[in-house]
Amino acid sequence: MADFWITSREGSAAWLRRFAGNKPHAVLPVFSTIGEPGTLLQARLPRVVVFGSPGLREATYQAAGNSLFDWARREVLEIQDIGSAIKDAGLVESLRMNGVVQHGRLADSEISTLMEGARFGLLAYPVDYVAKSSVFAAYCAHGLCPLLLSDHYREVDGLTAGVHFSPGIPIPGSAPDAEAVGRAAWAWYQPHGLARHANTLLALIGQCTGERRC
Repeated sequence: MADFWITSREGSAAWLRRFAGNKPHAVLPVFSTIGEPGTLLQARLPRVVVFGSPGLREATYQAAGNSLFDWARREVLEIQDIGSAIKDAGLVESLRMNGVVQHGRLADSEISTLMEGARFGLLAYPVDYVAKSSVFAAYCAHGLCPLLLSDHYREVDGLTAGVHFSPGIPIPGSAPDAEAVGRAAWAWYQPHGLARHANTLLALIGQCTGERRC
């Protein structure tokens, strides 16, 4: 019954095309909700950002386990936790004991500044659906090297493991080229930023109203 449709991932688009026929549509991974720096900072601090809702961050820490803290100590990386307070008291204490900087909830501009200067962004999310993650979008928009924790990895929505994100927590002797991955992630993000979403929506509305009233 729709006049047009937009989705954030090719997997959903393939399903929708079965029922929507030739209706106007677009496939655009989601945009960053905390800003889009126009340029990339070359100098990055040895920091790992963990950002998102309390539930998402809890799931990320649980998926990473002690491997995250071991890697951070080995590489002398500071972990920065950003978001509303996590309710799991045991996890909060574990973060404190492992030297995690717990910022709590911050203004968008403050989060953006922290991300611009950090090297890595950590997220637990199924790779098949990561194009719909606003946290992943924020990491890419800020040129962080995303560390993606997923049950499996495959090329999807233009994203390739080892190119646009690093799969899992790095093990000794396999550190990713954070700069190169961050640049590739930033470049992947550019064609579907906020302005592209707005322009695409306007174009689809215009196409719809040009044919008949929506």
